Amino acid sequence: MKFTNTILIDDDPILRFSIKKIIKEYLGNEHFTSFASGYDAIDYLNTFTCVDETCKILVLLDLHMPVLTGAEFLQLFEKQLMDKKDLISIHILSATTGIQEQNAVLSNKLVDGFISKPVTTEELRVLFNTEELP
Repeated sequence: MKFTNTILIDDDPILRFSIKKIIKEYLGNEHFTSFASGYDAIDYLNTFTCVDETCKILVLLDLHMPVLTGAEFLQLFEKQLMDKKDLISIHILSATTGIQEQNAVLSNKLVDGFISKPVTTEELRVLFNTEELP
C-alpha cells in the first residue's frame, strides 16, 4: 500500500517522536502529522482535502488514551468521516498482548490492522511496502 500521508494519534510524546523519525527518515514519507488528542485528529481529518486521486492516509491510532480512547475515536470517525473511509486506513497501536482484545479490535469494520507496541521499524516498513492490507 502506498500511503501519501501518515497521521499518528497517541498521547505518548516519546512514541510520537520515535515513529515520526522512523517514517520520515527511514521510510521517506514526508507527509507526517501527529496528535496527542483524538479530538484534534478528527478536526484535522474533517478539514483535510486530497490534492489528487492517489491520496491514501494511514492513521496509526493508540487504543488506550486518557481523553478520547481509540474506541471513542472510531465512534466519532463513523459519525463524521465515513465519506472519507476509502482514503483512510486505520491501524490500532496497543501495548496489549491479549488475543481477545486484538480480535475485538480487528472485528471493527473501520480497523484495517493491529500493531503491538513497541512499534518497530520493520513493522512499519512492512506496512508501508505491502500491496494489500494485512
